Amino acid sequence: AVARGGQSDNGGPRIFMERGPAPGFQELAKALRDFHEQGESARRDGFATALAEALGISADRVTAAFEEIHKRHEARFAAKLAESLGVGADEVQAALDKVIDQTPRPPDEFAQALADELGVDAADVRKALFEVRPDRGHRHRHPAMPLRQLASALDVSRAELRTALREVRAGAENGREEHKQALAKFLADRFDLDVDEVSDALGELPRPVPPGHGGRPGPGGPGAVGLPL
Repeated sequence: AVARGGQSDNGGPRIFMERGPAPGFQELAKALRDFHEQGESARRDGFATALAEALGISADRVTAAFEEIHKRHEARFAAKLAESLGVGADEVQAALDKVIDQTPRPPDEFAQALADELGVDAADVRKALFEVRPDRGHRHRHPAMPLRQLASALDVSRAELRTALREVRAGAENGREEHKQALAKFLADRFDLDVDEVSDALGELPRPVPPGHGGRPGPGGPGAVGLPL
């Protein structure tokens, strides 16, 4: 808000105390989402390539394993959601495919869109989503990696997979500064700001809390590397 000219009567920054998001928050959220989406494919491919190199196998083999596990998880989620809503699993899967392929939306809007596709009440969908989501009861924890499933799909041992993932994480840690610089330039270009000021602001944000430490992740920082499922 200060960068966009929001000033108080005495010349200092205007502090917004109203309830709800501050002015400009939605624009910032959309910008962050756009930045994430424009590099998502490259990050997924890069993760698969790095893991493949660490394991000494082809990247195509790793990508195929990711897709296999992802489809399995999707089918399990759709089946649980269908059971909770009392509709067919194929119908739920088709609705999910249609809704997820559209522009990302807040949870309530997602539930409403899914309810519209299924012809059920949105309140029932919200309740069902809460009941079947994998992280229910662990709001600030990341879901556990499916090491056994992935190791089996890749035909490697869990010990080999753990070692490879540690190597990939080390490489990702080295890329944090590059990621921050790219984000700073993207936001500076989007909002016509000075890139150094944006970079300084990003540097003042809290660092993310590692999974399992029980704290709240910091806003906006890149999190720990996980399987892109």
